[in-house]
Amino acid sequence: MKPIQNNDHLLSNKEISGSKSIVLDVLRIAAAITVLIHHAIIQWGFAGYLDKDWGHTAVVVFFVLSGYVIAYTTFKNRRSWKQYAQARLSKLYSVLIPCLIITSLVQLYVYYNSSNLFEGYSRGDSFIRYILSALYLNEIWFFSAAPPINGPLWSLSFEFWYYCLCGVCMYARSTKFFYLLLAGICLLAGPKILLMLPVWMMGYFAYRMPEPGISYRLRWVTGILLMLMPVFLMEILPAMPFTLGKKPLYFTNQFFTDYIIGFTLSAGIWLLPNVEAKKVMQHSLNAVMRRLANLTFPLYLLHAPLFILYRSIFGTDEGNWVAMLAAIMVVLISSLAIGFFINKTHIYWKKYFALILQKIIPENRLKTSGVPYL
Repeated sequence: MKPIQNNDHLLSNKEISGSKSIVLDVLRIAAAITVLIHHAIIQWGFAGYLDKDWGHTAVVVFFVLSGYVIAYTTFKNRRSWKQYAQARLSKLYSVLIPCLIITSLVQLYVYYNSSNLFEGYSRGDSFIRYILSALYLNEIWFFSAAPPINGPLWSLSFEFWYYCLCGVCMYARSTKFFYLLLAGICLLAGPKILLMLPVWMMGYFAYRMPEPGISYRLRWVTGILLMLMPVFLMEILPAMPFTLGKKPLYFTNQFFTDYIIGFTLSAGIWLLPNVEAKKVMQHSLNAVMRRLANLTFPLYLLHAPLFILYRSIFGTDEGNWVAMLAAIMVVLISSLAIGFFINKTHIYWKKYFALILQKIIPENRLKTSGVPYL
């Protein structure tokens, strides 16, 4: 694979609007709620009822959606490499930094007020775990070094390196520069992260592939059925090739199962036709669903430490469904409220990274194409 110089003809005119936009937002919200409930079930002593890791499957959904949305926003907006880097860094850090601060405060509170509870989340030096997580190094090679009090941070490290690889493939125009960067990123990220890259790329190519030449109705029916198929596949497929959580691959152990689920989901998304929102009510529904979907990122990164904080303050009462449901509601509302204010800071992070990128690497110093090509 070599960089392409003249690539305007490869830019896409596909839209994500109307009913398709609503379906994708609902999928994103459902994945976030699935992770929330999955972790609540584990923390309230109902893990015996779980024969599958639904939380992990929800992360596979996030990876596919991430690849799809990155392709859409980059090609549709004709972003330059700086705009791409600015968008990705501001999106990640605007949520990651506040969440790391909140996680550390929760850890301190639990440490001083619930020593027995804290023992279950104490593994070595906490400070270095926060530093590694802030630099997206917590999952490179065979590390699994996110703060134990906020396990979901693992997937953010994967996302970061996928953004880096995708950015190099889309923008580098010097062949030598392209291969050097690609090799360097792969060597730094390591095999664990690279094993899940195909899942992310499935979402990316679900957007880039030409639309299928079949009827509108058949596309909708087949697309929705394929998007629901992972629920069935999750129940019947074993963890392949290994069971999740074991060394050295940890969250990547069942990568082959994840490939099957990711492919089915991305095929369903690819089939969905684009429909413009023609009614005021549909425009309003689109807006509401998009606002809710935008809160799923902070919800995903905040719910784990907030569950532990809730247990520290009110106790766990293991085996009590009512207590667990109460905790879910409190943590859900708290995460959404905090996420609302976190999202308000995004514009300032964008300005900050625009300034940083311009100072570190002026436009004429980097050999990149003006528009993406992959």
